[in-house]
Amino acid sequence: MGVTYYQKAKASVCPVDPQSSRAAQVSFQLPAGKEIRPNFGNIDVTNLDSVYQRSLSLERDHPDRIADYFEHAEAIAAQDRQMQRMYGVPNHPYFGRPMTLLPMTGMMVEGISEMVQRVMRASKGFVEGLFEGLRTSLAKDPETLSRMNRNLMKSQILNVVLPAVMASGMVVGIVQDIVKAVTGLYQLVTNFDEIATAAVKLIKAILDDEKAAHGFGKLVGQQLGQKIGKLSRLGVIRFSFEVGRILGPIIASIAVAFTGIGVGALAVKFGREFLRWATRFPRIARLVDGLVTLGSKSGRGGKLIAYVTAAMASARSGITSRHVQVFQRVASSNGGQNRIIAVRFTNLKSTKWIDRGYPGKPMSVKVKTSDKTGIVTVQKHGPKTTPESHIQDAYSAGYYIVDGNGVARNKAGQALDLPSKTDWPLEPGQVIDPRLKKPLVGDYDLHSVIKPHNKGQNIVLATQDGKKVADASNPDLRKVAKALNDGMDQPRVLHGAHDGYAKLSDAGNGVVAFHPDGRIQIFNTVNEMEDFFESIGRQTIKGAYPSGPLPDVLPNNVLPLRRKD
Repeated sequence: MGVTYYQKAKASVCPVDPQSSRAAQVSFQLPAGKEIRPNFGNIDVTNLDSVYQRSLSLERDHPDRIADYFEHAEAIAAQDRQMQRMYGVPNHPYFGRPMTLLPMTGMMVEGISEMVQRVMRASKGFVEGLFEGLRTSLAKDPETLSRMNRNLMKSQILNVVLPAVMASGMVVGIVQDIVKAVTGLYQLVTNFDEIATAAVKLIKAILDDEKAAHGFGKLVGQQLGQKIGKLSRLGVIRFSFEVGRILGPIIASIAVAFTGIGVGALAVKFGREFLRWATRFPRIARLVDGLVTLGSKSGRGGKLIAYVTAAMASARSGITSRHVQVFQRVASSNGGQNRIIAVRFTNLKSTKWIDRGYPGKPMSVKVKTSDKTGIVTVQKHGPKTTPESHIQDAYSAGYYIVDGNGVARNKAGQALDLPSKTDWPLEPGQVIDPRLKKPLVGDYDLHSVIKPHNKGQNIVLATQDGKKVADASNPDLRKVAKALNDGMDQPRVLHGAHDGYAKLSDAGNGVVAFHPDGRIQIFNTVNEMEDFFESIGRQTIKGAYPSGPLPDVLPNNVLPLRRKD
């Protein structure tokens, strides 16, 4: 299908009323005064309402046929032929050719067509994930949830037979919510084709993987539960159309958000949660990273690039988005400390508590954070059972521990007066700060503080007065830690850096590094961090002594030194 694109074309979009006979009116006024009526496949967008209206008529005038169909799902093939005859449309009419919805590049418009098609193909995983997300969002409204379940299952079957209904809704939604933003984009960026290609690859990666499609559906359900829940009383035809009208802009917005125009409602609403979810899939995370790089080339995505980069760092590392900015500011060569600050990932479950002002775990407390709650909790059973010595250390440091009756007590058995209803899920074993009357949560563990002009230098105080110090550190590191803590709600960098007392292999699940020039690097594995250290000629203190650990007693004020020139 030959299409001529005009860079200065302007879009005109009429309001959409799904109950009217004109579900979508779209036209593009060209410089020469000509007009293009865009197509979706071989169907005029302005006529999409005819499919929807006939679907509504069928549901209204022949409910027995719809009900019979759903009760006899095994007869899908026969019903498919019957529905096609009733509608008078060819099989899968919308997926025959690339759609030409927007007057810019073929890749983007074809890509949006592919997105709709892939949602249909990934229907099972996506719909199941969508319901799972809705179940979370609508947990307090079981009646609505029950109706949603029935409609989603019917809609899933309906889309196998007649994808036109939800597809119609998707196109109307895309036209209504996305077209105005995208028509201006082509004039703003110089590498639009490149960005569009990468965006389509991202959507493909999500919807080609059944697990990812399920997860994406769940994310959408969690974010839009109340909005979709309002549709639960609609008949299945109207329901499918309206769900499509909601999903279309979401899917399209992911494709365009990284180009520099989606920093507003589209990117911010789903940005953090989408990025947190995306980091679970290495291929998807790499594609997001690639889009960030491409966006920076456009010259229009400065604010977006900063947002996405910070959001990726927060989502992967567990550092709150506000504190990511603190780390960036302190690391900066422009008014900051001019240091590379590497931080170990913290428990992602702790992030929300950190954001709410819950205290961080100091070095004196060795009890681990719970994988389930993100709160520092004594484990009495299982492979992660807390040693008795760690419990006694927590008591000695002045903390209280919640007993089996839900009462926080200190070492002497004295009870702490907690609120009758806490703001967190109170559980036995939680370590409580008596001053704040809140539980301890994860802190920020520095991995390294590196001087850009002398990256291999790693010096820490190992002994003092002939005894091994508990917190291996140095004046420069303490200065950086103070600057970080001064920028936060309360001290959260509570001890020296990991490379001053342990091996790289002991660093946990990953590391995020903040550079003086504003760059953020994410190291997902120990091997990646080892490669980075090797590239800058740096080793940990343990790396300086491969023959064994430091002795408990060393000559007075010894400074272990590892410097590779």
